Amino acid sequence: MKLVGVGDQHKRDFSFFADGVILSASAPQLILPEHTSRSALWLQNSSSATMWFGIGSARATCTIAGGAVNAVTVVNGGFGFTRPPIVQFLGGGITPGGGNFTPNTSYVGAGGPGFPSPQHPALAHCVLTGGVVTSIVIDDSGVGYVKPPYVFISNDPLDPNGCFDPSKPSGASAGSGFQLPPGNSWTFDSSVVFTDPIAVFCATINSSFACWWAT
Repeated sequence: MKLVGVGDQHKRDFSFFADGVILSASAPQLILPEHTSRSALWLQNSSSATMWFGIGSARATCTIAGGAVNAVTVVNGGFGFTRPPIVQFLGGGITPGGGNFTPNTSYVGAGGPGFPSPQHPALAHCVLTGGVVTSIVIDDSGVGYVKPPYVFISNDPLDPNGCFDPSKPSGASAGSGFQLPPGNSWTFDSSVVFTDPIAVFCATINSSFACWWAT
């Protein structure tokens, strides 16, 4: 049963499992693709080795010059993409003014989701090589940025499997993303639960993990 007051409470709600073991000590593996809905998610490292979980799509940062985006750097190219993911630049602008839309230049902006973007935002697209985002090409640098915006990368709607790569940086005991020590678990259940793809990396082959989720 789901939270009181939310849709679909009075019906049977089943749980689903995606438990597994680490198949490679040098490469990530996908646990869950992107879903259209999740109401609960539980991950557990049931092994004696540290694991890293990748959540979401590829990641990148950008810089600005003269109020425009002048460079985008791929921080994590992800893995398993079959279609180039979508790039958006969020925040980094100035607050619009009143009815005449005169910008409020006393507000210096913020580079992140939920903050204003310029009226003329930047545009870009991803380049894939072997299922990995290897570069991001700026198609339009935009106008009016006062802070570098947040580079938000999301999967193409027809590609639910591309995911952040938790094996970067690679190494015998190194990874990236969400770290889960041996025997620890992570639970997320609320009226809103993210639906991003999830991957895992561990340097010890055959290490086991558990994954439980509900729609």
